[in-house]
Amino acid sequence: MKAEDFIVSKRPRLGSITNHPKVEFADYERRLASMQTTIQSIQQAYLGTRERAVVVLEGWDTAGKAASCAASDGL
Repeated sequence: MKAEDFIVSKRPRLGSITNHPKVEFADYERRLASMQTTIQSIQQAYLGTRERAVVVLEGWDTAGKAASCAASDGL
């Protein structure tokens, strides 16, 4: 996937989007593991300190962002 695949000139209507980039399952799993490790490292770096971090998750509605947040609570 390339960034150009997601560039739009105006706000899209979800119902009109028909061309979705495909991600191979193995690639998805590899990317997911890498991102989870990064989030876990950030969380562990701040444990026991008075400092705070902000992590911003972007994505379509129902893209799994809430589940990611809930899963990170248990790390």
